[in-house]
Amino acid sequence: MSIMAEKKYVCITPVVVTVTFDNKYKSSVPRRVTEVIRKAIVRSSKLTTSPPADRNHEGFYLEGSVVLEKVSDRAIIAEMKLGLGTWPNKRIFATVTGRNDGSSNVPRLDPLVDNTVDSMVERMLRRQVLKEFEKRAQ
Repeated sequence: MSIMAEKKYVCITPVVVTVTFDNKYKSSVPRRVTEVIRKAIVRSSKLTTSPPADRNHEGFYLEGSVVLEKVSDRAIIAEMKLGLGTWPNKRIFATVTGRNDGSSNVPRLDPLVDNTVDSMVERMLRRQVLKEFEKRAQ
């Protein structure tokens, strides 16, 4: 009989949109990014978003910022910076950056922003963030 290792807690702070071409994205993008991150962590066998009963229990911390630039009515550039740290002391041990160019044949920016940001965040999580947290969780 094997004993499951305890999952490490990840405290996700809402990302901040530091630069944007439309202020509506200052509230919608952080919610969207936080949800994409939360879902990825929940799928992990070594990580959880459920806070431990002991508030001093060691885990991880994730903070971030996003820049959205409009190139045209059919193209944007999204850049993101994530800080990975220890919990509860919030000491950053790694920084991950990502950039994604998005374009569309249809001049509708909301779906373009959503798709561009989602794919950038998912790629950053898959290639760097989750690997780093899971390696340190052992």
